[in-house]
Amino acid sequence: VEDIKTISRGVSPLAMETRKQLRRLDQPVHIQVFVTPSDTDCPGVARLAHAIALECPDVNADVVEAQEFPSLAQHYGVRSVPLTVINEYTKVPGTMTEPQLLQRVLAAGVAPIPSPATGGG
Repeated sequence: VEDIKTISRGVSPLAMETRKQLRRLDQPVHIQVFVTPSDTDCPGVARLAHAIALECPDVNADVVEAQEFPSLAQHYGVRSVPLTVINEYTKVPGTMTEPQLLQRVLAAGVAPIPSPATGGG
């Protein structure tokens, strides 16, 4: 419901600095947040992942109810929630702040700048 409210307002709930940093993405990022209905920490992480996806077209965010999709939860080794999986490999258990999730998204979605080849000599 909170995500619907966010979309209808047309104003990002993210900090201006977060929105600015998301413009650096040059590769797609897929965020999956595993949740359960009874865990009170899950909604905040889920809303944050969706807010980032709403702000940036290079980010796709899914919120996965672990009990409804047990094979997916088992595939990622979900033992507690929230568990955030970024681009299939990076797993972050527990809650995250906006800057913490931003750093993970940037690490997954910004290609490293190649170092210039040094000449032999």
